[in-house]
Amino acid sequence: MSEAIYIVSGARTPMGGLMGDLATVPATELGSTAIRAAVERASISAASVDAYPGPRGRRTVLGASLRTLSPNILRIICCP
Repeated sequence: MSEAIYIVSGARTPMGGLMGDLATVPATELGSTAIRAAVERASISAASVDAYPGPRGRRTVLGASLRTLSPNILRIICCP
């Protein structure tokens, strides 16, 4: 049985310059911020999102307060 997958919103990580203001912010934190913004813009609850992050994307997804279902099914674009 297959389930429908919907893309309901998007947000990008902030852009910064080399060694600029965002140099000390971990990539996982920047990604979590973008994910939280996309969920908020879609007007859905984080509990209604099923995330399938790759091994390094798991911290990003958990930082955005999303539940993870499987650690190795799909890689998140921000953290290949």
